[in-house]
Amino acid sequence: MPIGYEKATRLASGDVASRNYFGDDSDGSVTYSSSTNLTVQNKNGSYDGDMLVRNYTNLTINSGVTLTVDQPCRGMLIYVSGDCTINGTLSMTRRGAFYNPTGVSSGGIRLPISISGQTETLSAADFAGCGSAATTAVANQDGISGSGKIYTFHKVGAAGGTIANVKGPSGTAGQSGGGGAGGWDHHAAAAGTCFSGGSASGGGANGTPGQAGGSYGGAGGNGQGMWASGGGAGNPGGSGSYGATAGANGNGGLLILIVGGNLTIGGSGSIESNGGNGGSGAGGSGPERAGGGASGGGPMLVLYAGTLSNSGSIGAIGGTGGMHSGGAKTWFKGGDGGDGYVYGPTQIDK
Repeated sequence: MPIGYEKATRLASGDVASRNYFGDDSDGSVTYSSSTNLTVQNKNGSYDGDMLVRNYTNLTINSGVTLTVDQPCRGMLIYVSGDCTINGTLSMTRRGAFYNPTGVSSGGIRLPISISGQTETLSAADFAGCGSAATTAVANQDGISGSGKIYTFHKVGAAGGTIANVKGPSGTAGQSGGGGAGGWDHHAAAAGTCFSGGSASGGGANGTPGQAGGSYGGAGGNGQGMWASGGGAGNPGGSGSYGATAGANGNGGLLILIVGGNLTIGGSGSIESNGGNGGSGAGGSGPERAGGGASGGGPMLVLYAGTLSNSGSIGAIGGTGGMHSGGAKTWFKGGDGGDGYVYGPTQIDK
């Protein structure tokens, strides 16, 4: 397994202090002037694939441009050895994988990073279950011995919402947020994983609960009942009943950005991994129509070794629960998805 030019040079010179890895520059200096969907490798159906890895020398995303992946997958790992300027959007919004994380170690995905003043110890990164490109890349990262911080993404994230109109729990450190429950009669939404925010349940009506959200970033629950109830967000979004709106496709996904130089996020720039919205109940007169739940935001890590200029936004926000036609009876609204946890932006050692 290659160890990378920078690390090999340090070892040859006798420099064994823990240092950080910023990629191998194999993708060069790139400016994205139009929105681009990077191709996921080793796709497993329409909602899973290996973690995507890119190694830029410098990276610029222009205003109005989105850089993301072409389908849900187990994450996006972006190395930039030089400077990174984001005036558009770097996104894993609605791109979290539908994948049972059985291959992930019990301690979750872990990345040791050298940071002055931090005192944690880990001999090597552990990206089991992320795919060969990611495990090969992180093998270049030095371990830490009382000299840095361990960034951990838990194998199983925050639980989903259990009652209507309640947001799925936000992720604690390293967790994806849970999905939101559908409005009125409902089942619980699902928990997130290290790769995806939780999927949401559909809305229900007249004593018939909406379908539960699928586990491991799976399908959103269908809206059910004799009245028009919205579907829950997930992979894919659940259908609405009797003409109500389907839930959005997708949950927030894992996004890691590691910059060796300066990180600049302009006023129109954003780094995001948001969940999808729940479907709305159909309007009209008569009985109230329940909204479907929203999916959770994904986990995120943003690190830089130079300077930070941030006038934009960084976030992993759960989606918005579907609306309803029931006036002030708020329990007919679908629950919002839980927010994913964002590490950083944090300055690290060069």
